[in-house]
Amino acid sequence: MSMLLYSTTLLLSFSLNTLAIDTPNISSDSFAAQSAISKFDELIQRHARNYRMDWLLVSAVAYTESRFNENAVSQAGAKGLLQVMPATGRHLGFSDVGDLESNIEAGTSYLKRLILILNDRVPPQERVNFALAAYNAGLGHVYDAQKLAQQIGLNPHKWFNNVEKAILLLQKSEYAEKAKYGYCRGTQPVAYVAKVRAMEKKFRAQLAEQAMPQI
Repeated sequence: MSMLLYSTTLLLSFSLNTLAIDTPNISSDSFAAQSAISKFDELIQRHARNYRMDWLLVSAVAYTESRFNENAVSQAGAKGLLQVMPATGRHLGFSDVGDLESNIEAGTSYLKRLILILNDRVPPQERVNFALAAYNAGLGHVYDAQKLAQQIGLNPHKWFNNVEKAILLLQKSEYAEKAKYGYCRGTQPVAYVAKVRAMEKKFRAQLAEQAMPQI
């Protein structure tokens, strides 16, 4: 996962007080107390609650990023459960993203801030998809893809079958050369968003199944 530092300038304009704004696509049953997804459920639930995020979404990101490996380190240097780059963590106020709690809070905070930044650019039901793409590829490439989508007759406010098609085109030189933030390996955010949303759906079904009374 590549958390581009381009995002940092925008992120720092949002205070922690701003993070109290409700996030779309969050259901009230998302904060179930039982641990059912991973051994990190309690920590993820606590930090997700603090940032008013869906803990199952954060869990899906953690699984997609590291398969729940708190010691994971990518070739690019991203660390931990949520694969946070140390430089991004520092800009967000976390000195050691290798620390489990700091990693979970930093990643959750980062995702929430991306959602807030996208408030004026995409409708509520699409913000999580766009924020996930930005978490993976950087806001700049997402903005480029939105602009390109509009230019080629796609909906710049919908991810699936629209902006995801445009971001794939940013792999081609004829499009990348005209984009403000240049080349993007578009297959990565496209696959990433789809996988996170699929894992979120799976975890939600798993939690519902475990909550059913045993006969």
